Order: sequence, then C-alpha cells, then structure tokens
Amino acid sequence: MTFNVSRVRAAYPALGTGNAYLDGAAGTQVPTAVIDAVAAAYREGISNTDGAFAASERSTNIVAECRAAVADLVGGVPSGVVFGPSTTELIYRLSAALSRRWVPGDSIVLSRLDHDANIRPWVQAADRAGVAVRWAEVDVATGELHDLNCRSCLGLGALGGCREQCGSIERLAMRPIAGWPNVATLLYGRSRTHGRVHFK
Repeated sequence: MTFNVSRVRAAYPALGTGNAYLDGAAGTQVPTAVIDAVAAAYREGISNTDGAFAASERSTNIVAECRAAVADLVGGVPSGVVFGPSTTELIYRLSAALSRRWVPGDSIVLSRLDHDANIRPWVQAADRAGVAVRWAEVDVATGELHDLNCRSCLGLGALGGCREQCGSIERLAMRPIAGWPNVATLLYGRSRTHGRVHFK
C-alpha cells in the first residue's frame, strides 16, 4: 500500500503556506476536519458541561464523544480519558495529587530521554515531598532503557513511550510490571508514538 503524501498534506491547510513546522509539541497543526468540527461547535453554541440547557448538553455530548474516540484509539476506557490545557499542566496536576501520599523513603523513577513535561513536575514534587529521584539508564546505542533499576524503588515510574530525540520506542510489554515489584504507579506517555497500545 502506497502512502499518499500529497493527500495527507492537502488535509492540513497550514502546510499550504510552504512553511516547515518543526516545533513539535510547541504548536501542533490540525487537519481541515478538526478545524471544521471546532468551528461547527462554536456556530451551534456551547457552554459549560452538565447543565440543564441545550448549549450545555451539546458540550457534554461533545466531551463524551471525544473521550470515547480517544479510548477507542488507545485501547482504553472513556472514563479514563482526561482532557486539559497541555501535557505539562496535566502532569503538574497529577504529580501534585500523587505526591501528597509520598513519604520519606519512597522514590520515583524518571528517564532523561523524556520531554521535560514528564520530568520537571516529578522532580519538583519529589523535592517538596522529600523523596528520592532515580534515573533509568539509557542504552546509547539503541536509545532504549536497558536498566530500569526499579527493584528497590517505591512509589512511581514515569516513562515516555517514544523518544523524540532519537525516535526509539520504549516497548513496555518487554518490561512486565512484575519486574517492578514495588512500583505502585506507572505513568506511561505516548504523545508521539505511532501504533496502538492498550491501556486497559
């Protein structure tokens, strides 16, 4: 099957300017279908969700449909899908919530290959909670994490699914949670990874 590059490019109006958008997470361009859907929502009228009036009902339905679509894409469940201002902001909120239960002696595991959005919030939360930060070592030849050193770690592991620096993919299936007997929570990011991963 041949990949039709021209057809895909034509779906993104911003690419018609002739510019190359190399800003990654700083500014994702969207296809016409997304632009039309957003414009249609504003034309029809939207409001805060869960209200007892038409605009609110439309907003509630839009959010529910979006959660269902994302869950279908990643193999999760709609109730597990959360939308927010940005990845960084969502991880800051999550780290603030989880760190309330950390105690001295706990530790978290991070990777230096991750985007700073999945590093800085955890480092700052660990500092506030007085817990240790451990770093998963990187195999320089492959760009993958070859030694997670998690057997003595407690608390949380936060790892990205795709390395934007080198394009390697962290194959989580090869690292069963049984190998991390004391890791209570695993945050696994896949913002730039192609392919389907089940999060159930």
